Amino acid sequence: MAARIEAGSPSGRMIVNARSYDDLTVATEGIRRARRRGRRFLFRTAASFVRSYSGITERPLLAGEEIVDPTGSGILVIVGSYVPKTTAQLDRLLTAEAVEGVEFSARAVTAGNGDAEADRVLPLVESALRAGRTAVVYTSRDVLLTSRMQSESNLEPSAAISTALVSLVRRLQTRPRFLIGKGGITSSAVATQGLGIRRATVLGQILPGVPVWRQGAEAKWPGGSLIVFPGNVGDNNALREVVAQLKQGDSA
Repeated sequence: MAARIEAGSPSGRMIVNARSYDDLTVATEGIRRARRRGRRFLFRTAASFVRSYSGITERPLLAGEEIVDPTGSGILVIVGSYVPKTTAQLDRLLTAEAVEGVEFSARAVTAGNGDAEADRVLPLVESALRAGRTAVVYTSRDVLLTSRMQSESNLEPSAAISTALVSLVRRLQTRPRFLIGKGGITSSAVATQGLGIRRATVLGQILPGVPVWRQGAEAKWPGGSLIVFPGNVGDNNALREVVAQLKQGDSA
């Protein structure tokens, strides 16, 4: 594996199609050997790679009581991903008990009114969190599902919406007991720009492929957890089940 990696161009891309942890172990060992011989890499991976590459011992999935922030109130879910899987998961979550959906208008943001939209949404989210409810901030689906938004060559609308969601997180005063970022771009922006995370501890996974981070001392809510939930992970009930698990753990 190391020889195959080293035979490639230093500026090239390599895709590892691992079907099991055994496959991944072979790949990560090859990468480590190539690194020892001077190769450098930029990784874009799922959570399973981190465990394999770091040699972390397998452990059970995390329970809600292991990641609760005792100083917080309520659950905050930020949904920016607009892939069909996320939309189906969002629909199921919004039917759950004690869940307050707050639609963030993508149309307003793409029209240049992102700050005004954040101003409108902010008190609704604060109120839900203070009441101990689950606040689900989700981008409206209509604009996001147009062909223009789905084009990989035009990411400007997604970037504008991400910026507006970051502004909302930065301005929040109520610290949640749990925080979920739904979607890869959304989770990254919430973590680095909204929460100011520069270093985090990976606690484990709450579902396969859904890692949980503990925020560093420099972050907005030091010691708080962030659940990084990719857009296309899990079945249609996965997001609702995670929220239910968090609530159960919170009452344990």
